[in-house]
Amino acid sequence: MNSCIKCGKCLQYCPNLSLDEISAKEEIRRIFFSKPQIHKFNNCSSCLSCEIYCPQGVSIIYDKILERNYKIISRKGFPSYVSYLLPIFNKTISPFPLRFNYKKNLFVQIRKRYLRNEKKLIKKWLASISHREQIEDNDKFIFLGCNQRLNPYVFNLSIFNEMKIIFDENICCGEPFYRMGLMDYVKKNISVLKEFFSKYIDKEIIFICPAGYNMFKNIYPKKFNIDFYFKPVYINDWILENINKGKIKLKKKLDYSVTIQDSCHGKYMGLGFLMQNREFIALLTKDIIEPKHSLKNSLCCGLGNFAINSNPFISFLKGLKRLKELEKTNTDLIVSYCNGCVITLSLIAFLVGKKTKIYHTLELLQMALGDEPLHMHKRRAKDLIISFLELLILNFSF
Repeated sequence: MNSCIKCGKCLQYCPNLSLDEISAKEEIRRIFFSKPQIHKFNNCSSCLSCEIYCPQGVSIIYDKILERNYKIISRKGFPSYVSYLLPIFNKTISPFPLRFNYKKNLFVQIRKRYLRNEKKLIKKWLASISHREQIEDNDKFIFLGCNQRLNPYVFNLSIFNEMKIIFDENICCGEPFYRMGLMDYVKKNISVLKEFFSKYIDKEIIFICPAGYNMFKNIYPKKFNIDFYFKPVYINDWILENINKGKIKLKKKLDYSVTIQDSCHGKYMGLGFLMQNREFIALLTKDIIEPKHSLKNSLCCGLGNFAINSNPFISFLKGLKRLKELEKTNTDLIVSYCNGCVITLSLIAFLVGKKTKIYHTLELLQMALGDEPLHMHKRRAKDLIISFLELLILNFSF
């Protein structure tokens, strides 16, 4: 608290609150003295912006929001449907009661709707590396996180063929716990992760998910003083480096104009990270048009709103607002390097009947390499909705 100068910049520049200077300073004062806040942070998307804009580089307000959320959850508990949407398979780190059925989970339920080639891909990933396998010095590793299980078809690229895939359905990077303020469970999960990654000491591990990359690159070292002793590398940085070295050869430039949905974790990692992704996308497409809120001012896709308030209706409305803003650029495609953003925006587009074309950057790369991606986000959005409804029926509870 002592490092905070109470300037209110965090709440002034928050893309969700955007308070005037006087209101922002008053709100900070109320937070400091544990008084009821005038602005209840119901619009918070847990997007880390308050930490980004702090001139002192501290995370007091964000930490307070997470602390508040944890107290609410501790007092009221979760709505039952939240348990269906989190990638939890380990009872020792779960915030849910022991009676929670770990087989009734969206990440399990969606498997019934995998295409045949997705099932083969999952089988290939699981066979790629086992805990009994000897790790060689020149091995290259790529970590596939939780949300890659929801649409495996996106990640079937030939450039990954020579890599060892780290894919374990019992492992989560812990980001959902962190965004929800469940610090006790973040710490429990750290113990699981420390044991799991102990065999990768001094190795480079490439992350597809920016959330997972940020957790290991920044959040764990800075906020929990934890070092996993491997070097995290972001997938688009690795691809861009290998394109520049001539190891990955693009066959064509795509005749698409695109607008970019930045991830919340992308904003947290700074302008250098955001511009590096734009450099990569610019190699693949003809034109980038930024939306009204872009780069560090970018709005959340809606998923972060669900993380902080567990309300799917608020999450939907926030995501729809963002989708409409992206559509106003009138570009051919909406593109994101975050699979969570791709899935969430695709779900919202499907629910409101929009034909918006939403692509993951890896799908653009696949096309630029001369391959045709199995682009089926609309179908997978329908699959996810049906799977979720099945879970509600199976558990007889909302």
